[in-house]
Amino acid sequence: GEEAWSLAALARAHAPFAVLGLDLSRDALRQAQGGAILAGLGDPLDCVPPALRPLFAGGVAGAALRPFTRFARANLRDPLPGAFDVIFCRNVLI
Repeated sequence: GEEAWSLAALARAHAPFAVLGLDLSRDALRQAQGGAILAGLGDPLDCVPPALRPLFAGGVAGAALRPFTRFARANLRDPLPGAFDVIFCRNVLI
């Protein structure tokens, strides 16, 4: 979820567009929908640029990002749920 929330924050700041985060795992989707930024050890906002930190109150994606961000369960081997202008993939080949 961190990637989707980060993209939504950039979109909100520069060129608003909707972000759809996909995952096969229901547990991962539940965690992503919570909006927490998990930076490992230390302050979770250390990985967020200072200009975008107000969008992540207490290390959680705030209300300003929620209208632009949604999550859905999907398997990348199946047809994607809709048409997209840009697709970012992370951990697909791991």
